[in-house]
Amino acid sequence: MNHQTHALRRSCSGPIGRTILPLALLGLLLPSMAAQAGMGFLPPAALNTNAVTDSGLDEQPQIATDSLGHWVAVWDSNDTLGGTIGSEQDILFSRSTDNGATWTAPAALNTNAATDTGNDTGPQITTDGLGNWVSVWLSNDSLGGTIGSDNDILVSRSTNNGATWSAPAALNTNAASDTGNDRSPQVTTDAAGHWVAVWYSTDTLGGTIGTDADILVSRSTNNGATWSAPAALNSNAATDSGFDQLPQVTSDGTGHWVAVWISDDTLGGTIDTDADILVSRSTNNGATWSAPAALNTNAASDLGTDDRPDVTTDGAGHWLAVWTSDDALGGTIGTDSDVLFARSTNNGATWSAPAALNANAATDSGSDYMPQVTTDGAGRWVAVWHSSDTLGGTLGTDLDILVSRSTDNGAAWSAPVALDSTAATDTGIDDRSQTATDGAGHWVATWRSNEPLGVPYGTDSDIMFSTMDRATDTDGDGIDDMSETNTGTYVDSWDTGSDPSLTDTDIDSLPDGWEVSYTLDPNDDGSGDLDNGPLGDPDGDGFSNWEEYDRNSDPRDPNSVPLPALGLMGLMAAGVALAGIGLTSLRRRR
Repeated sequence: MNHQTHALRRSCSGPIGRTILPLALLGLLLPSMAAQAGMGFLPPAALNTNAVTDSGLDEQPQIATDSLGHWVAVWDSNDTLGGTIGSEQDILFSRSTDNGATWTAPAALNTNAATDTGNDTGPQITTDGLGNWVSVWLSNDSLGGTIGSDNDILVSRSTNNGATWSAPAALNTNAASDTGNDRSPQVTTDAAGHWVAVWYSTDTLGGTIGTDADILVSRSTNNGATWSAPAALNSNAATDSGFDQLPQVTSDGTGHWVAVWISDDTLGGTIDTDADILVSRSTNNGATWSAPAALNTNAASDLGTDDRPDVTTDGAGHWLAVWTSDDALGGTIGTDSDVLFARSTNNGATWSAPAALNANAATDSGSDYMPQVTTDGAGRWVAVWHSSDTLGGTLGTDLDILVSRSTDNGAAWSAPVALDSTAATDTGIDDRSQTATDGAGHWVATWRSNEPLGVPYGTDSDIMFSTMDRATDTDGDGIDDMSETNTGTYVDSWDTGSDPSLTDTDIDSLPDGWEVSYTLDPNDDGSGDLDNGPLGDPDGDGFSNWEEYDRNSDPRDPNSVPLPALGLMGLMAAGVALAGIGLTSLRRRR
């Protein structure tokens, strides 16, 4: 999932139009003018500032932001931080307050790191954007003998943007007595006081479920201070015999929760025994969950292994799941591992047929693995994963981080490119990539790497990061500078081809931002395609683009027609009429 706050602040450059007074009176809003172009991630650097001198292994990074300027990265490491903590694996963290440009020195998140003897691994982190941060991880430490030495799920909280953290505690309340292994935790929140943690476990919950691995769930309503007793999320846990693992969960912040995981259970013989992606939904903040169902609609007939799912939503009705698979999709792609995706527009009830996200899936020969997808909630989606493919000989055969984008809610994806600008020449292993965005144009990617990057980072694994700035808009046209590539060729809202110093590149009296928001070419005044110019009428409603722009209607929607042009007296009359309607409506509600 998108491991960041679920209260994303939308980037908004404000309405663009000539008729400002009618907009104020009628409360009309133009669509967001923010846009993206190309990938534009900067060259990588080490996030762990001790990378030059440390000798420990830094692995499994995660990153989150509250969209208020605070970013926190977590990972596991066996580095001793100069002898201040033990050499077993602990959870480290680092913070940024400049959108990922610089990071604080790594410190131990688990406050018992100097004295504990267990291994702490696989951290996850999220925030509600309201000052509460929660991190969970896997540990076999007994917390001073208060819990068992089997694997349990630990939790820690911060209320000062990650500067300090509470002492680790057992999230699974049966930790003192259970005997099963609890693994791969993940936590999320709806930013409305509800927190849900999921993980997989071989514990039988006192004999109420089987000894095969099942998905467990626990909830908190006090920002992670206490948690409900673990319960089975997959409602068939008492009777199934398959292995359920690696869950992910997300929420749209309006009462809908979706969990996905991998399983080789046949769901009562309705699907095959190969690993498939299962899905379950909750509409009561995780208290109960729908019966598990196959998310990949080919589950009854596919032959490949589906693995490592991730799921996220933009909070506006679009849900996207991604995963790794070596299924050939009926012979349309290769049998090497590729990244597949499916979409839902009904809160996870049904999903589109799986399709290849990496556009080279039919011809590539490298393995694409562990995808993760993030959205800014304003139409931009970014997927990252690691791959051994050479992208047609442009990269080496070592593992590198690839990235792809979508501007149509995941229906189509750009060709994969290397996120890391050194990918063509590096020889190290880059994997376990993650991205986060604040929804205001700032993106940060992190991953694990043992590439020294030409400086003495060493060949131990470190945490790399790269940033992408899509917040700067020099000409104030609602399109960020990076998207305005000044090539004269419009590709999509990520690569508009327009001039970042001009609000109207083609000088057709239609601002670039307005044109791009309606997929009109800002480089064409209508001489190339009439529909792009001021006299064009792409929706065929009889109103030109100029009329639709001038009077704030949608040039792509024939049911959205321009408002009548009103003089000053007309505007005043409209204001009085609307005020009267509002008072009448208010009286009726009372």
